[in-house]
Amino acid sequence: RQGVPRAAVAGGLIAVTMLLALAFNSSAPQPASLAATESHTSQKVQRMEAEYAHRETIYSVIHKATGHLGQDAKVLAQNLAFSTKPVLAGATKQQLAADCARSATYGKILGHFTELQTNLTDDKAYREKLDKDLKVASDDAYDAWIDQESTYREAASKKKTAEEAATFASGEFEKYKTAVATAEQKIQDDILPTEAEKQSLITQKAIVGTITELIKGMNTAATSTEKAARLAEVKVDIAQLETQKVSKGSKTNLAKLKKMTSNLAAVSADTITQALEILADLEAEMSNRITEITTAADNANTELNGAKAEKMKWEIKVVETSNTADKARADMQSADLKRQNLNGIYTVRKKNYEDLHASFDVDIAQYTSELAAVGTILGKVNEIVAACKAA
Repeated sequence: RQGVPRAAVAGGLIAVTMLLALAFNSSAPQPASLAATESHTSQKVQRMEAEYAHRETIYSVIHKATGHLGQDAKVLAQNLAFSTKPVLAGATKQQLAADCARSATYGKILGHFTELQTNLTDDKAYREKLDKDLKVASDDAYDAWIDQESTYREAASKKKTAEEAATFASGEFEKYKTAVATAEQKIQDDILPTEAEKQSLITQKAIVGTITELIKGMNTAATSTEKAARLAEVKVDIAQLETQKVSKGSKTNLAKLKKMTSNLAAVSADTITQALEILADLEAEMSNRITEITTAADNANTELNGAKAEKMKWEIKVVETSNTADKARADMQSADLKRQNLNGIYTVRKKNYEDLHASFDVDIAQYTSELAAVGTILGKVNEIVAACKAA
């Protein structure tokens, strides 16, 4: 077996390719068959390219396996690699003996190619594992980023809700702050001025009550002296009433009452009855006004106290919701920073995977092709070694 130089094979293939191309171009096919011819030519060129690639692979594994071996071993390996028929087919005893005489060289070839096969198998497995690990790392980084993206969006939603709550609380506080001021001003303007009137009415009502009792007693007075004494007290009380600030209607009734009680001769059972009716009207008017003033004051104070309670409640809520909004903003910012960091990690890992994976199919195909070539050579060497052992 003679060695086949790698350069000679390469040069021969290139020359054959050029000759075929010239032959195809010189045949000048008719336009109708041009497409079919070009397809046929393309297929032949592809087959030649595949053959050339296969030979390149064989040269590569031979170089890797026999780089530290002698020239004899390199030539033997090349002969075995490029042989197109079984190594022992038609071999004579003399040829077998000649091969067996080089069993040491075959042994070295066997050892080196076995080592290369192990290394290529490990390298292929590592390449597959590296691709898988980078894919898992990229996918894990993506999942972590997406999970954090969801966390960020949830935090952003909570921030928005918290800020809306804080804005609402602030608005309610301002509303009741205004309500308190309005209620206080109402008391100042409308209620306090009626307090003096109420106290005056209470005084007037008490005097009316006294006059009523005095006039009632005149019906039962035993003597004219006793009646005169009572009448004198009535006149004093009426005079006191006249000094008070009374309504227009009360003034009219007081004038009537004063006339009826001007002298003892004017007092009769009828005048007493009429006087008591006037006094009853005066008392009723005063009582109604006192009730009106009291009710207005109670309502105003109730309104003020209610506004104060709401103001205090919303003042507390302003603080609470503001603190909640501040925390929600901080949480969202923290989630955003973590989201951006995880996105950066995912971007880097994704690029690492894509950059390496871009050559994955080519790399695995190369390993597979080289392992196939090594396996072929090992098979032939093992066949010779086995034959030599049996000889």
